Amino acid sequence: MKKFYIALTIIGVSLCCSSQSINISLQQSLNYATIKNPFLKTYFEDVELANIELEKSKLRTNPVFNAQLLALLDHSYYPNKPLIISRTNRQDWFQLTKKLQPWGQRKNNIRFYKNLYEQEQTNLLKTLYENKYQTALKWLEAWHSKVAMELTNTAVKSLDSLIKKNAKDTSSLVYLRYLILDDQYDMEFIDAQNDFQNKISDLKLSIGIFGEIDIDSSNFFYLSLPSKDTLIQYALQNHVDVVAKKQEIQTNLANVKLQKSLALPGPEVGILENPQNKIPYTGLFFTQTLPIFDKNSENINKAKLQIDQSNSELDAISLAIKETVHIKHVNYLTQIQKQKQMLIAKLNSNRLLHKVRATYARDNTSPVDMWEAEITWFDVHKAYYLIEYELRKAYIDLLYVSGKLE
Repeated sequence: MKKFYIALTIIGVSLCCSSQSINISLQQSLNYATIKNPFLKTYFEDVELANIELEKSKLRTNPVFNAQLLALLDHSYYPNKPLIISRTNRQDWFQLTKKLQPWGQRKNNIRFYKNLYEQEQTNLLKTLYENKYQTALKWLEAWHSKVAMELTNTAVKSLDSLIKKNAKDTSSLVYLRYLILDDQYDMEFIDAQNDFQNKISDLKLSIGIFGEIDIDSSNFFYLSLPSKDTLIQYALQNHVDVVAKKQEIQTNLANVKLQKSLALPGPEVGILENPQNKIPYTGLFFTQTLPIFDKNSENINKAKLQIDQSNSELDAISLAIKETVHIKHVNYLTQIQKQKQMLIAKLNSNRLLHKVRATYARDNTSPVDMWEAEITWFDVHKAYYLIEYELRKAYIDLLYVSGKLE
């Protein structure tokens, strides 16, 4: 049944899936999400900022120059009435000092900022991994929307041919049944088309491609997964959450060493020249803060507490990974069984529709049987692709929680 708004949506489909569009597979979307996502730029810049702080920590302290000029103001003490700026009426002070970093302070400071830099890198990897997972789900949702759109379009075309065949008697119940069902499928097609376009727009934002794209439905990767226990052991060592938390612990350990070395402040030493009324004096300069009241104990205890917190969080993350991998693995196996059973129903619905169409063409079956066969075929196929979607999502979820989503 041809209607104006249906024609418009069909035009939209042809534009969206034109030959100029780029077919994007799941693996390609994951690759694009890593290098083209516009929201990831700030995270890469955070790593650069951490690297700047690391290079800054390697710099040594600058020397300090101090100059003082003291003039005699009482003229009665002036010898032979010289000018006020004469050296005989002045005491000068020229001092050059430098703050020292003893007891491994500089070394510990560099080590601390190096760990901060590496921690920022692991945080970036964690962000990229999470972005990959979200992109995979968006691709999968777009795939499911495309399948639903194509399935509904096939059902609409089939009903249109049946309506044309029964158009001789537009007042018959059979014709009205086909017409009502066709209108229903028309609405579902419009909704599916709109949903597909929305999902594509969402996916394009994640992968950083803003031209016309389409889903490559023929290329969905399935890897050979090891046993559940192997997945758990792999995740406990390689999942980005574990790696990031272990790096955080290393940073906190480096911070403890740094804070302990700062418990005794470094001295400031140097040389000075102090000519007084033309009489030259020179000497050494030394100043030392005495850690009597403040021994940096608060920062040391804080750094130690942060280690305990990170270790506790690592234990919690490990427990959560074990449980999550177990749940996702069970769910994945369940979805495999459901998909296998539903595949049989899908094949049977194809056989049913084929046989009913053959007998209907020979006028050996009623139009009601044809009508029911069309409904059964459409409903079963929708249910099958929903289960196929759930299976693929369960597979992606399992890869994600086990740290194997590449």
